[in-house]
Amino acid sequence: MTWVITKRWVTWRFRWKMSTGKLYLPGLKSTIRSAAVVEGGKSHRLRYRQSKGWTVLEVPAKCPNPLATVIELKLRTDAPEVDRMQGLDPEKGLENLSVKFTRLDKCSCSKSSWMEKFGEWKHAYRVGNLHQGGTITWIIHVKEPGYYQVALTARGNGRAVWKVESDEGCLVQNQQGVSSIFVSRPLGWLEFKSSGTHTLTLSMPEGGIPLEITSISLTPVVIS
Repeated sequence: MTWVITKRWVTWRFRWKMSTGKLYLPGLKSTIRSAAVVEGGKSHRLRYRQSKGWTVLEVPAKCPNPLATVIELKLRTDAPEVDRMQGLDPEKGLENLSVKFTRLDKCSCSKSSWMEKFGEWKHAYRVGNLHQGGTITWIIHVKEPGYYQVALTARGNGRAVWKVESDEGCLVQNQQGVSSIFVSRPLGWLEFKSSGTHTLTLSMPEGGIPLEITSISLTPVVIS
């Protein structure tokens, strides 16, 4: 999900993956006057509600246009106001939240570029000295409390103990091996006890070998 903001327009890029027909839009502070799907020059109005920093749109379960579907939000202001918060979608979660959007303590972030296949360049921000007693902290806005699967994307050689702890005192700690390419590694379930703004802090409590971390992912756990 990406915000693009100008003086009069706000563009929100997203992936159309809704199982319940709801699209969760975090951070829009301006009041909406109307919402509609624009397709073939026609507008089809959508129901919506705004509450506690979130906008929930009721949309078709199937994407109307497989290439690019446009949802138009008309606001009650000519100056859109947006909080670029990292919102935890209650259906899709939060995928690959970069270390670039963190608070760092006793570690540093830099950009890395590499070629995995001939001519296929990849780029990512990474933290490589977390094993020296540092921490990485993400600030996340949670809409729905509950359990979420935590995963880290890292690379290196060997195994390390990872610890992720929330501001509510909930934590997950696990030992995972890494390889020479960036791969997502599951750590376990972590509970958010309440909605609102929370922090997640990553550390390597046993120190160990230098490894590179690029992002964290959170996936809702459905308990039937």
